[in-house]
Amino acid sequence: MGIRSEEELCSLYAKSAIYAMTSRYEPFGLAPVEAALSGCALIANDIPTFRELWGDAAIYFHRNDPDALADAIRTLGDDRELCEDFSNRACRHARERFDSQRMVSEYETLYHQVACQRVAA
Repeated sequence: MGIRSEEELCSLYAKSAIYAMTSRYEPFGLAPVEAALSGCALIANDIPTFRELWGDAAIYFHRNDPDALADAIRTLGDDRELCEDFSNRACRHARERFDSQRMVSEYETLYHQVACQRVAA
């Protein structure tokens, strides 16, 4: 599909039921958060980062296995209720975990802890 603008990506996410996270390495990806907030169910490569970030809010396919990915897509595609369940899980998870106010609060807490340790030293 080539390069897409932010507006085009938002439109694609909104029209999609499923988003596949196929990265082999991912420090943190904003695209899955945007897809989850747009109502997509998430299918993820079974790597530690995705497990840490998404927990039970995603369906995982065997690491780097294209047949397992295809199976997971078929599973969600064939079961509307299951797809909707994972869509709701992903959206709820994204809203709870990836909120900007939560991020700011956690950074403030971290900076406070680091500052207090330096003063104590």
